[in-house]
Formats: sequence, C-alpha cells, structure tokens
Amino acid sequence: RFGQKQLYRPSGANNSFSTQGKVVVTNLKKHVSSDDIKEIFEKFGTVTQAFVKFDGSTGASTGTAEVYYARGSEARQAQKELDGAKIDNGVIRVRLAIPNNYGSRAQRGRGRGRGRGGFNIRNNNRGRGRGRGRQRPNNPLQR
Repeated sequence: RFGQKQLYRPSGANNSFSTQGKVVVTNLKKHVSSDDIKEIFEKFGTVTQAFVKFDGSTGASTGTAEVYYARGSEARQAQKELDGAKIDNGVIRVRLAIPNNYGSRAQRGRGRGRGRGGFNIRNNNRGRGRGRGRQRPNNPLQR
C-alpha cells in the first residue's frame, strides 16, 4: 500500500511487551498441588504454567502459587472470579501480578523526584519545587 508504513513488531524472547498474564495465589492449604491449581484456573483461559511454591530448606508448601495465562485478560478474569473463593475450606487470595516493565516509560520522566525542581540540592534558594514561598502568619502581632 502506498504511503503506509509497516509497524515494527519484535518477536520472540526479546519482545519487551507481553500480553501474557500472571496471578499470584496466596493462603493455600499445604496439601494443594500444582495440578489442582492448574485444574481450577483453566476454567478462565489457557494456563501456560502453574506451580505451587515450596520452601527450599524444609520442602513444605509455602501456601502460594503462581499461574501464568496466555492472555492478560484471562488472568484479570480469573482474579476477579476467584479472589476470596473457598478451596478446601480455606479462603484464597488471588492478585494480579504486574510485569516488571509495566509503566517503565512513565517512570523515566525527569528522574529528579518530586519537589526538587530539577536542581541540585546544593543550591540553597532554588529547586524547592512549586511551594508558596515563606509563609507569614496571619496574625500581625506574631510578625
């Protein structure tokens, strides 16, 4: 097509943008297995990976699990439906995990922190942000 640019979309493992979703499940009973978790969470979409975490020194379950979905929308649906659900007479907590690169563009910004105005701290009378200056008391007797 004349005049239209093709979008560059990186593929493979180097892709910095992912549509994959992840939920973290907590407050699980100690005997719940990874297969149990996968079976429960598959009702909301394609589960690519599901596993219960275990303590490295004791080998006992930590009561938490991670579930990965092929799509983020499936993870959001599972979180919405299963947070607070009962599994084996215990109420589980399901929260949506946010990817590490989420919001990284917004965080770049100025990088100076709020209230410093982009100046070095050594400048005594500059770089204090957008404050209202020195506040004077309303009572004229206190001046």
